[in-house]
Amino acid sequence: MHRTRKNIRCKTEGMRNVLIRAFISTASIAMMGCGGHSASDRLSAESDSATLASLEARKAREERDRAWSRQLHERLQTIEEKAKAANFNTALCVYDLTDDSLFSAFNEQKTMIPASTHKLLTSITALDTLGENGKFRTHAFYEGSIEQGVLKGDLCVVGGFDPAFSYQDLQRLAKAVKNLGIQRIAGHIVGDISMKDSLRLGYGWSWDDVPSPVTPCLTPLFFNHQRPIDGRMNMIMNADEYFLQMLQKELKAIGVESKEKAIKLSSSPSDTRQNKAFFTVTHTIKDILPTLLQESDNLYAEALLYRLAATQHNAHATAKDGISHLWNLLEKAGIDKKRLRIVDGSGMSLYNGFTAEAQVKLLRYAYLKKKGIFDVLYASLPVAGESGTMMERMKEGTAHGNVHAKTGTHTNASCLTGYATASNGHLLAFSILCNGTTNRYGCRQFQDEICQELTK
Repeated sequence: MHRTRKNIRCKTEGMRNVLIRAFISTASIAMMGCGGHSASDRLSAESDSATLASLEARKAREERDRAWSRQLHERLQTIEEKAKAANFNTALCVYDLTDDSLFSAFNEQKTMIPASTHKLLTSITALDTLGENGKFRTHAFYEGSIEQGVLKGDLCVVGGFDPAFSYQDLQRLAKAVKNLGIQRIAGHIVGDISMKDSLRLGYGWSWDDVPSPVTPCLTPLFFNHQRPIDGRMNMIMNADEYFLQMLQKELKAIGVESKEKAIKLSSSPSDTRQNKAFFTVTHTIKDILPTLLQESDNLYAEALLYRLAATQHNAHATAKDGISHLWNLLEKAGIDKKRLRIVDGSGMSLYNGFTAEAQVKLLRYAYLKKKGIFDVLYASLPVAGESGTMMERMKEGTAHGNVHAKTGTHTNASCLTGYATASNGHLLAFSILCNGTTNRYGCRQFQDEICQELTK
């Protein structure tokens, strides 16, 4: 059933008129005097006139807001009728953040598959828990000693699940080894992957998505966005092993030799011996959010989940550890968790369940923490008709350049959740979840129509 907020009105128009007449009477008395007007009388009269003008302006603004609210409710009512007649299920929730009140909703408490709009929860939790300057860290150290150009010990790289660690970073690592004066590694090239457990895929991920750039290998050590630079797609599910192979290759190219079977992975935490640490790369939460949200990047989202998980354990962190942070955030935001289900950080799993109401309350929580969360989140979201996954949508109309929102797509689901500025200047938070569709394009058109109506 369609629900709307209550419009705020004065008790009676008569009361307002009495108040205005009282101000006019007061102004008239102030203007009267025995033989003229004093300076104080004139100032008082001017003040009264300004007050009257302010009251009239407020009255006009309230009337415009009522007209805007009434017209938008009528348009949304028409859209609700379309949704009921469609061959897919829709949940909608619109919240007026400026007035801090629910504006419109239907099916808002129905549990739906959120698809990649689920990334909003992971992103907001990371900003709330770790802050925009929270860091991902990949570092390297060596064991043993360097004698006459020979490392008599192991070279170790400790993975921190940094999704932004690049091929250039790998090359810099190789050069840092060379700069130590090492010409040959007598021991092993070790990849420390102890940050997380041994699971390579998320719970409920589709087996037929593997291997592909869309389905990341859940390992804390990788580079180049898990995209092989030599075309070996079969290495995607062994991204950490591929990391070490390419590091060995880069080392050899600049004159650092190692034995043929030098590489090995270790799930036991390494002794970093800080005096022998020689290389570190970091990226912040703020650095990775634009890629995560603009491109709807699953690898970046899962990296955030495990970065959260690692705050609880020094080693072998699990998805469950990260998800506990997501649940805690929902509780802080005052969101009813009974209708929700969370199994990963990216929304890839069909086992996730969320409501439009919960997503809007999540956006409200971010909005209320403007400096710490909202400003970074809002700037990182795709913009209608201009960037990311919204580049080709709403290229015209009042929604263009206005709507900042996260898309979500599965085979039978299409969702859109974000912010829009209405014509009266109010900032709205909205969530449109469409499930059970065989026509995702039709769902997107429907969502775009709603966004155009919200911004008219």
